[in-house]
Amino acid sequence: MDIAYSLEGRPFRIDGDRLWSRDGVYVGKQVDGLFYNTSGVYIGEFKGDRLGYNTRHAGKHKMGHMSRMDKMGISRMDKMAKSMPSGWEEFRG
Repeated sequence: MDIAYSLEGRPFRIDGDRLWSRDGVYVGKQVDGLFYNTSGVYIGEFKGDRLGYNTRHAGKHKMGHMSRMDKMGISRMDKMAKSMPSGWEEFRG
């Protein structure tokens, strides 16, 4: 299990190619470096060491997938936000 943070500093749990929120709610799956929710809608990707939403990929879709069971939440504080690069928004997970 690894911890990743969004551009605004929100923590997420990563287990393999799957992603959960700080509260333990299943968020989505990583496919070819991009994260998609269970409906197959693009929700973001890594920008360096942070999760963000690249507006150039806004229309991307993949085949939907089954949600995984929720996991126990994580007790991590937010990190300081990073400046938002041009063409990027906060992670939508």
